[in-house]
Amino acid sequence: MNNNAEHDSRSPTAEDPARDSTATSVFLSAAGALDEWSNQSAELKAVAVRYFHTRFLHAMGGAATTGISFPRQWFTKVEKNKERLDFPAFLRLFPNLQRLAHGSAQACWKAFQPGDIHACLRALSMRCTSPHEFIFDWFSTSTSFGMLKRKDILSKKDVKALVDALGPRDEIPHESMSLDDFKVFFTTAALAPLLSIFDIFPSPYDEMTLIQACPPTAATTDGFMVSANWFSHWTAYTTHKVITRPPSVYNLDLMDAQGQLKPTLQHHVDYEVVSTASWTALMELYGGGPAISYSPNAGATWTLHVYLAERDGRPSVQHRLVHVRPPVPMDDLVLSLGKLFDVDAAASTMRLWHRAASDLDWTLWRDEIYDGPLLPQVLLEQQTPNAEWPRTLYKATRDFRPLKIGDAVDAYDCERVWRCGIVQRVSTLETHRVCIHFTGFSSIYDEWIHQDSGKIQPRGSRTNPAKYSSHWNHHSLVQLNPGFLGAVGLLNLGNTCFLNCALQCLSATAIWRPYFLQKLFAKDINRHNKLGTKGKTVHAFAAILGSIWSPKNTCTTVVTPHDFRKVFSKCKPQFDGFDQHDGHEYIASLLDAIHEDLNQPHVVTSTSPSSSSATHDGPAAHAAWHAHVNRNQSIVVDVFHGLLRSQTTCNDCAHRRVQFEPCLFLSLPIAQLNVRTVLRVWMHRLDAAPQLCEIALRSTEGNAKMVLDALAIQTNIRPDRLRLIHVQNHRFARLLPVDTLICDFETAILCCFERKYNSAHSIVDIQVLHRDATTQQPLGLPFVLSLDSDATCVDLLNYLDVQLRYYLTFPSAAYVVRAMHLQEVGNAVGTAIPTTDAALLSHFMPPQVLVVEWASDEYIRQNDGIQRMLTPPSRPVVTLEMCLENFMKKEEIADDCWKCEACHAAHGGSRQMDIWKAPDVVMVHLKRFHYSTVQHNKVQELVHFPLDGLNLRPYIGAPVDDPNACLYDLYAVVNHTGGLSEGHYTAYTRYDLPSPKTTLHPGVLPPSHVWLNFDDEIVAEIPPQNVATNAAYVLFYRRRAALSSTTILRVI
Repeated sequence: MNNNAEHDSRSPTAEDPARDSTATSVFLSAAGALDEWSNQSAELKAVAVRYFHTRFLHAMGGAATTGISFPRQWFTKVEKNKERLDFPAFLRLFPNLQRLAHGSAQACWKAFQPGDIHACLRALSMRCTSPHEFIFDWFSTSTSFGMLKRKDILSKKDVKALVDALGPRDEIPHESMSLDDFKVFFTTAALAPLLSIFDIFPSPYDEMTLIQACPPTAATTDGFMVSANWFSHWTAYTTHKVITRPPSVYNLDLMDAQGQLKPTLQHHVDYEVVSTASWTALMELYGGGPAISYSPNAGATWTLHVYLAERDGRPSVQHRLVHVRPPVPMDDLVLSLGKLFDVDAAASTMRLWHRAASDLDWTLWRDEIYDGPLLPQVLLEQQTPNAEWPRTLYKATRDFRPLKIGDAVDAYDCERVWRCGIVQRVSTLETHRVCIHFTGFSSIYDEWIHQDSGKIQPRGSRTNPAKYSSHWNHHSLVQLNPGFLGAVGLLNLGNTCFLNCALQCLSATAIWRPYFLQKLFAKDINRHNKLGTKGKTVHAFAAILGSIWSPKNTCTTVVTPHDFRKVFSKCKPQFDGFDQHDGHEYIASLLDAIHEDLNQPHVVTSTSPSSSSATHDGPAAHAAWHAHVNRNQSIVVDVFHGLLRSQTTCNDCAHRRVQFEPCLFLSLPIAQLNVRTVLRVWMHRLDAAPQLCEIALRSTEGNAKMVLDALAIQTNIRPDRLRLIHVQNHRFARLLPVDTLICDFETAILCCFERKYNSAHSIVDIQVLHRDATTQQPLGLPFVLSLDSDATCVDLLNYLDVQLRYYLTFPSAAYVVRAMHLQEVGNAVGTAIPTTDAALLSHFMPPQVLVVEWASDEYIRQNDGIQRMLTPPSRPVVTLEMCLENFMKKEEIADDCWKCEACHAAHGGSRQMDIWKAPDVVMVHLKRFHYSTVQHNKVQELVHFPLDGLNLRPYIGAPVDDPNACLYDLYAVVNHTGGLSEGHYTAYTRYDLPSPKTTLHPGVLPPSHVWLNFDDEIVAEIPPQNVATNAAYVLFYRRRAALSSTTILRVI
């Protein structure tokens, strides 16, 4: 689908292709130039199409509606007679035509034939871009008896009809006129009385009358806030102080960086208030937003993150972001929050807990009036049928914190069975992932599972449900999804998680979903395209979307994508079988297959490309884009395709070469911050105090052997006697082989120990951990003791005490040494090592570990080196904006790599890339897989990306005068966890919630959306703060504007 168009700033100027395509007839042209419509922004052009579409329906006798969306079916050919304007309907659409002679009005109607929405928009586009041709063609049909054949001249009768319409003139030099004569004699200003008949929007005065007809009263509670800056521009326009029409309504200057209303706003200074009716009219005329409802206490709104308590008292994954305007009676607040979770219960059976952060304890809220501020995290708890509070039944407070090694859980395995398990490892590279060891099974069946996926539940809640009494209907034990329409999981058919994620993200693309669910694609299928499948792929895609969005689905439904996979595998054989595949490549292949099935190319006569100038690339970009859409016309192009501009400039002659290329993805390298990697290693020597060593690395392209060699130089110890260990949660996680890539452990806590020289006696390496005697929780840094295999218990205790006193200060009897298995460290007492001459191996046997149980944790915390090791080093923050800047920054071209095509000098140059045209849906591909001549690895860097309000304006080279046109909101994320050769895909999607079924307290503003985590068959809610992780691979952003100029172009 690529169609490159290269333009040279020194090439001769070519004719405008839009003008060439209209040479036969203005009104029959299929290539209108709406991109130049009245010099308005893309958003206003979109609003104009939507507004005119509403007028079109009204003229045909349709019911009066407001805010009507512009449907996809208007993109294709109109076949129904009822969708064509007859003459009376045409006069209703343009009522000012009635002041002209009947013949002239009827000639105009005939010129708009066939009278469908396409013909009207084509004519209106020409009215803006070529007003003389528009009027000339209109009146040249007045004597053609309805024939739409263009004449070369205006006859005497035509000229008379034109003069009658414009009013008498002093002199007409010719009885007949050619188009050139017509342009000379009649200026554009002279044609204004006729052109104004076809104005889409009301006049400024009528617009002001319409908006101010419903002023808000001082006590209004249903008004909307409008930015004072925008409102002042609108007032100047409607009072004729300025002639420039305002851009779309822009209210973001009333919001802070987090998307919340600024607390210090002043009426008539920062904002104005309009009634609901006036706001609706502004949206019809201008679009934009966001909508901000008004209340006298608008600046005192509090944001609460509300969680629903599980039946065992734990906070569930169900989350609602709620805005509350105090004061609100506590009973009303509790009832309103319960309704958001479909909990229908009395206020006396529910209560609220709150806390400031996730790592703090919950506090019961006891006040009767909520007047703010409530701590930002709120937990809603409901009594059991036995009138017990679930949280009072919980004794272990640690079950309310994030999972740690050794925690007992129930986990949903790959065979789709709930089993007992233990947390074996916690990932340090990928947030919120834990490795589960299933009790009674070999370690080869261990699985990495995301904590927020819903596949991990409290021990016994799924494997022993009898001990948990269900008292909420929506908490069924077999629940696989939250029960929302369209939020169902997809069965993993065997390494098909990449397929499931692609389908879930494309299913969440609301702008094109009705096109498939309503089967509007059927008339667009191209059965003659050799690159397509004659509609098989698009039918299979529509079928799987229909299954996902079926109203018959329940919270136990799982959809099987078997039929879709079978059809698509025939189209793209590389995805057949059960191998793992790249999710980004699969999405690109799927969209390409859908496009080829629906592509309706428009064959046009090739024209010379427009040239670029040193200051204006618009004509060249316009030609490149039209060349692309003429060959590629489908909903995929409408929604997902954009245009990139590449500029190459010669350092010698300043010749500038511009190339425009359509794009489907923005593939962004993750910004490299050029910061030297410094590894901190806690070094344990045999007979010396441990020390903190820092290893400076120029890059992460190396392995553990390089680190051991550097440590050997610093400590003067042979590298073959050193062992490097990854420490996690105060335990040894794994011994790092010498070929382990540095990028796999650069963020980990590392310990190194010197292994005792192996003499005639065998050496036993013993893992030693520290823990608090009171809480039984591990602390500090573990280390390794190397002892002879025939050592006694007293030998061990004496040697251990010497090693501890090298770096810790403590009195005698400050600790007890116990033996136990690693998974028992957090919850078992263990076996105390006696102070006898008994053989050590009679009381201790690997893989057991030794635990030094301290009477006070202060003995460990007083060591600065340990605390420094346990404190994660600060890392530079990488943002999506930094990745965009890195992708689009100017780069120098070496002399020997490039030769200027103008001066033919090899003096080097510069190259720069930017966005020229952004699509409705921007798909950002984060290039996490790094390949170099030294090594291949996956980049685990966390890229911070905004969930709302991504502003692409700084990265768009084309002129943009509407601030709303470049704002995008995140709605889906493809996540990849794992490495280069294997891994797992999950998807996060934004789900827009319907309005609450019951009435809430006026001070409680319901949430607009939630985030869902799709992990194959399991669908669970996820807090929005957990969406941005270092597993994010493909980001889906949608434009806030309802309709883009791409869509308008397809209309015409």
